[in-house]
Amino acid sequence: MPRIESPPTRAQPHAERVRHVLAASSFFRDLPAATLERIAAITRPVRYRDGDLVQGASPPRPRFHIVLAGALRVCPITAEDGTSTTLAVMGPGGAYGAAYFVAPPNLSWGECYAIGDTELAVAEEGPFRLALQSDPVLDKHICVLLILRFNAMLSLFRDVVKSPLPERLARRLLAQALALSRPSVPGEIEVDVTQAMLAEMLRASRSQVSAELRRWHEAGIVRVGYRRLYILDSAALCRIAGPDVRPF
Repeated sequence: MPRIESPPTRAQPHAERVRHVLAASSFFRDLPAATLERIAAITRPVRYRDGDLVQGASPPRPRFHIVLAGALRVCPITAEDGTSTTLAVMGPGGAYGAAYFVAPPNLSWGECYAIGDTELAVAEEGPFRLALQSDPVLDKHICVLLILRFNAMLSLFRDVVKSPLPERLARRLLAQALALSRPSVPGEIEVDVTQAMLAEMLRASRSQVSAELRRWHEAGIVRVGYRRLYILDSAALCRIAGPDVRPF
């Protein structure tokens, strides 16, 4: 599993950067400053290249990951023929690996891979378990986070079996964009996801997804870039998505 340790920069030390991302994340921003400080203090920066396996299903390796830059592609366990299917994508402000700390040991979970050049804040098992034991607020929050993630997955599954393509496409894009709070100023919201991944997640053909994105592009709602999308008109996208979009 190739990876590169990221030294803290002089301009912004690692812990400061982690605190900034956590404070802006929909999943962590309501935590006390002391808890955010505790999380930041036990993580280290790790960078992955596009396609690197970040967390395998077996053997289980409990670690807690916070996305600082890039994105993670979450998949079920790789099939016997070596193929994997995208279940969800997590961008900056998202987290992966919490379930390893509340589930029975040796339980197989899914896998996640880096999308593009990805930088994570990683907490190893020992320090993270100690943080959970010494901080009841964090311990309770991790359980809440898992419930929120489960509910979000139920919502996404409902979209696949019930909602028309434009609606579920809009909901998927917003679910990822909502994970990280951004200033309410005009501008683009970058979403690290490819059209092929969207097609897998939505159980649609790539041509169907491309056609819908092309219509949105012409309407000024999104801009299609290389291996990513940019939301230009979030209000219009919210109208297409409908209510109760949950961050993922």
